[in-house]
Amino acid sequence: MEYITIARPYAKAIFYLAKKTNSLDDWNSFLDILSSTFSDTSVASLIKNRTINYSDKASIIINFFDFTSILNNDAKLYFSNMINVLAYYNRLLCIKDIYFLYKQYMNLELNCIDALVRVPFGINSNQKDDIINCLSKKFDKKVSAVFEVDEFLLGGFLVKVGDFVLDASISGNLASLSTKIIL
Repeated sequence: MEYITIARPYAKAIFYLAKKTNSLDDWNSFLDILSSTFSDTSVASLIKNRTINYSDKASIIINFFDFTSILNNDAKLYFSNMINVLAYYNRLLCIKDIYFLYKQYMNLELNCIDALVRVPFGINSNQKDDIINCLSKKFDKKVSAVFEVDEFLLGGFLVKVGDFVLDASISGNLASLSTKIIL
């Protein structure tokens, strides 16, 4: 089910709260962990269980997480309130979309973009820095990159930033060349 429309007002509210309290990174970490946890099938089953009332679901989630190192006392109160509101309105499964939108708002605020870089084999930190610097220059923004090894790439790399894809792989160049030859 698509929850992005439902998630938007929650993500905006959380973003403005995080911005107001200078805790953008804290909320980013918290929402990332929460989103990952809610992706687990057993947690999703708990959330979907109609025999458990909303306050019990919220209590289970709040008690399950110990965010002493991530959130301060004020943020813990906001966290509890957020979980209670999402549980009350049966919106707990929107967390992934809330996190996705929050991340977009945060990146826009910080003039930053997220990039997924696929490489055919592990690369060292200098090579990663070179790729990140090139991407930063190309997009004129700070780049936060996640590197993945994709053994199907013959060489080079593949970058995905939102809808934009930069295919600097050998297989991508060969495909492009074959298309040009055929035409």
